[in-house]
Amino acid sequence: KDHPSLSAILIIDFYDTMAADFPNMIVGKKPIYSLNLAMIFKHENLNKNYNNVTDKDYDFIAPEAQVLIVDDNTVNLTIAEGLLKPLKLQIDTAQSGKESIRMISIKHYDLIFMDIQMPVMDGYQMPELDGIETTHIIRRFHEEYANVPIIAFSAATSTEMEMTFLNEGLNDCVAKPIELRMLISKLKR
Repeated sequence: KDHPSLSAILIIDFYDTMAADFPNMIVGKKPIYSLNLAMIFKHENLNKNYNNVTDKDYDFIAPEAQVLIVDDNTVNLTIAEGLLKPLKLQIDTAQSGKESIRMISIKHYDLIFMDIQMPVMDGYQMPELDGIETTHIIRRFHEEYANVPIIAFSAATSTEMEMTFLNEGLNDCVAKPIELRMLISKLKR
């Protein structure tokens, strides 16, 4: 209010509502997309459905669903958790294939999101598992996961790559950067 030349951006939860009380104030709902940030930096107007996500997109919740997200990048984990938060899922995260295998041995998950491009080596110079190798181990040595969907997170999502993922034991693929409507479409499927 006192500094009209500054733009204020207020980030609120998806289900919250709040009006922008000042001309230099923008109210944005989580999840925030890179497109939204680009629009803000370009001083473009964000309308009510600034990220094209509405309550209709989140037309179900699954508070009992146990979901594991596996990604070596903490930012990707945070983004995926934020996108899924309105669905009220019970989410755990793992930063490596090895950690995810340990976790599924302790707790049963209804769905696993698996980063495909995890590093080949970890900080101790011990072989690390990528997403496909991790999926192979889960499918081969954990019979209780034979019918649990494992959905790939991958920047490489051509039709050919998607067929490769299916042939390797994954059930589907979500492209990175993650787009909410695509993610929810895969969950519904």
